[in-house]
Amino acid sequence: MQRTPPAIALLVSLLIGPMARGATIDLTITDAALAPGGTATVDVLISSPDGAVLDVFGLEVRVEAVGGQRLEFASPPADGQLADPGYLFFGDSTAALSPPAGVVVSTLAPGDTYLGGDGTDSGLGVEVPGTPTLLARLVLEASRDAPPGPGSAFTVSIVPGSASTFFLDPTFEPIPLAGLSSGTVTVVGFIPEPSTLVLTSGGVALLGLVRRARGRPRE
Repeated sequence: MQRTPPAIALLVSLLIGPMARGATIDLTITDAALAPGGTATVDVLISSPDGAVLDVFGLEVRVEAVGGQRLEFASPPADGQLADPGYLFFGDSTAALSPPAGVVVSTLAPGDTYLGGDGTDSGLGVEVPGTPTLLARLVLEASRDAPPGPGSAFTVSIVPGSASTFFLDPTFEPIPLAGLSSGTVTVVGFIPEPSTLVLTSGGVALLGLVRRARGRPRE
């Protein structure tokens, strides 16, 4: 991974600091419908009303099930959005150079939690637009063990208090999360028993990358 020398990163941070200092970000997860035998895709979108400069981020995303039915994150993740020009770090993504983007773990139910993140390969960060921009893409399928029926609804949420959810500028100062909206996936038809409902995340970098990036020396 080729990172910008600390002295250059510091100079850049001094140049962008006045406008980005005190900046915040907002996150939104889109809604989706799941048809029989198909998949549903939700996007995690990021925006900043005051020009936050994001260099490294981490996400913990969880699926909340209804009753005995459930959705799961697919493993391994698809990482489909890394090639999407609309991705915030497109062209400067460490995850694109060394996939996979994250891991799936079990918290409250099997496969209900996705952990991932990304960082710029240059180390200079990217200014977050004021309009919602792609940060992560999650794909869902039906669960094999407890398939959801028609009309079932599931919430896809970012866990804000988790140590795995963080947003850092090029000097590794945290960027506050001001707004957070969850998404809803609704089952619109019968899902056959043999299928699997899983949530695949793309566009976020592997946790090892984030740990390495967070361990960069500051000067």
